[in-house]
Amino acid sequence: MDRLLAFASLAIAFALLGWFSGMRRHRRQLGVRAFARKFGFEHRPADPFGLLYDYNFPLLEMGAGRGCENVVWGEFKGMPFRATDYWFYEESRGVRTYRHLNAVIVDIPAYLPAVTVERTGILSMMTGGVGWRDLQFESEKFNRAFDVRAEQPASAFKLIDARMMHWMLSTDDIFGFQFYGSAILVWSKRLRPSELFPLIGTAKELLDHIPRLVWADYGTGPEPVAGAGS
Repeated sequence: MDRLLAFASLAIAFALLGWFSGMRRHRRQLGVRAFARKFGFEHRPADPFGLLYDYNFPLLEMGAGRGCENVVWGEFKGMPFRATDYWFYEESRGVRTYRHLNAVIVDIPAYLPAVTVERTGILSMMTGGVGWRDLQFESEKFNRAFDVRAEQPASAFKLIDARMMHWMLSTDDIFGFQFYGSAILVWSKRLRPSELFPLIGTAKELLDHIPRLVWADYGTGPEPVAGAGS
């Protein structure tokens, strides 16, 4: 009898946990949808683009399993973008540990070697490739604030010039940046729907701070106009 009661209690606990999880996920969908409508963007609860398969950012390859949901897309100041709730999990001894983030992806007319720029400390997930070393720049302040890893170090030094360093130091310390192939990515911890707009704005500022030398060396089309639509 005691064993039956224990089993019933456990079943009820799992059912309640599932219900609360479902309600939380539903509220999140409603909040992100309201955000998208407010600013004239599109929204889908599930990923209609296959972002995990179209892009090879180190962030999107984290964990033993991963997914994208609540995808928002549109145009901000002349910049087409795709934003998503992103999650991944690590698994150890049958226990899964989840991490929930937000990311904005912007396609660019260039093809860049992989570069990751993340805040030093607890927000850094060390998403650079195996064997990539932490690069050091002329600014000690920048070196203390960020971990930079690159597939080809020379490309990182072209990309992160003095103007880019100054701008990155001015950004909120919740943001990380990645460059790979024909796209750039800005990520952060999971934000409330009302906080997604600054994340998108940061992606636009990152695009505007890519040096002209990078467009000259890696560009595949016309350089985007900084501040377009503002």
